[in-house]
Amino acid sequence: MNERKTVTAALCAVLCLLLAVLACGLSDAAAPLKVMTFNIHHGEGTDNRFDLPGIAAIIRESGADIVGLQEVDQRTTRSGRVDQLNVIAEHLGFYYAFGPHFPYMGGNYGLGVLSRYPIVTYRVYPLPTAPGVEAKSLLQATVDINGTLIDVFVIHFEVRNEAVRQAQADEASAIAARSQLPAVFMGDFNALPNSSFLHPLRYWMLDTYVSARFLAQAALMEKDPPEESMYAAGGATWPAEAPVNRADMIWATAHWKPAQGHPVRTMASERSDHMAVVATLELLPEPLPAAQLPTTWAAATQGVVLIPPAAATWLNSQGSDAAQVSAVLQTWMKEAGLTSSVATSAKDIPSGSLVVLPGGRYLSMNDAAALHAHVEAGGALLVWGDAAMEASALPDCQAKDATDYEYGLLSSLLGIEYIGWSIGYPTRARLHVPQELATTLGLPATTRFWKMDGPVVRVLPGAEVLGAWYNLRGDQPAHPETVNAGLVQNGRTIYLGFDALNLSDADNPDAKNLVIRILRYLAAAKEEVAVD
Repeated sequence: MNERKTVTAALCAVLCLLLAVLACGLSDAAAPLKVMTFNIHHGEGTDNRFDLPGIAAIIRESGADIVGLQEVDQRTTRSGRVDQLNVIAEHLGFYYAFGPHFPYMGGNYGLGVLSRYPIVTYRVYPLPTAPGVEAKSLLQATVDINGTLIDVFVIHFEVRNEAVRQAQADEASAIAARSQLPAVFMGDFNALPNSSFLHPLRYWMLDTYVSARFLAQAALMEKDPPEESMYAAGGATWPAEAPVNRADMIWATAHWKPAQGHPVRTMASERSDHMAVVATLELLPEPLPAAQLPTTWAAATQGVVLIPPAAATWLNSQGSDAAQVSAVLQTWMKEAGLTSSVATSAKDIPSGSLVVLPGGRYLSMNDAAALHAHVEAGGALLVWGDAAMEASALPDCQAKDATDYEYGLLSSLLGIEYIGWSIGYPTRARLHVPQELATTLGLPATTRFWKMDGPVVRVLPGAEVLGAWYNLRGDQPAHPETVNAGLVQNGRTIYLGFDALNLSDADNPDAKNLVIRILRYLAAAKEEVAVD
């Protein structure tokens, strides 16, 4: 584990800038992969013209490495007996694989994969249907990206019959879940992102559009405030001329993370009645160790609610009154046996106190450095939701060398790396702490939450998972174990992957009970255990 030393906030600003520059030349991570999904409307544009070279030009302009196509004709009379996928692939110089739904007008109609990289193998799976309902298939292609194999799944779900669409989603999810490789699942879903029929996908995949918005700087999202959800808003793809539905999507397994600075975007064109969607993804490298923190500490009697002015503005913009959040937390601190105060800057935090950083972004680099020094000196920290997002994207000024820049100050301190956002239902309904551990730490074994959206993180080596997310029934984990943590401890820091004072949970007694018990646990002294 890396040795670390305390760096003052003043030096931090200088070192971070230097590390950010060095990082560009030091990272050995694989190059980002650009993926596109495009319903090409059998090659016929909104101007009623067939223009396959034009479709190829759109793909070329996007820079996509792998493309999933829907509504592809193969030698049908409707489109002039042309093998459309072959023509587009020749224009691009790409490999390709075709997956037919059914024979049509003297040829076939179906799906396609285009790839800059070799397609090792592919397979077509017929999906459930019913009399009078158009048959559909799932296309799976295994692609070799410079020695790394990935699976690409392309889908076009049934549009009218809801029962058939659900059966198709169940079957397609089960097939794709059998893959042992990093996977991308994309296509025309013919539904909204929060549709209930997508529940099977949510247990093991993330919507890249939502994850990319979550991982972006909050200031960028404030330019297009949403009607309902900050992270899930926007991105409509259909109809192309005036899109209102985000029907075309790219989902991915937790092997991937949206590349920083690359939002998932749509591309307008006359070449189809759908807009194309492009996502830039990167495979997660092996995680670096979390910060090495003290393993013993004295008891804390003072609690501090830290809400910097910019974070308060963010909370207020999301419908959570910052003043009310602060007042409620001070009440909870009192119930946990702590005196309490409020701070707007981490430099004003009393030594040895227990700091709570509630949901709200915009934590500054200097505040992050001060919190790091505070915990290393024996203080305590509870962070929840997206409270550490901004500072977690900053270079780690505590690092011994520049290779630690990737996760940032707060990620290293908390022992987690943010990789995305989950729309949640029905997966993130309960937080489970193993009974023996719950008894030892004085925490509830099960906490039920009412709002189920929230961050998805992976845990860094050296940190300990205290609790994991389970579904509404409490019988199934929400995601693969590696990214299913909802409660993480690193030394005297605890990360709770949920906004415990979101309006949806403001009166939730379970959420209140969990936070108060965490406060009591962090406030208690911890001494070395004697070993015989």
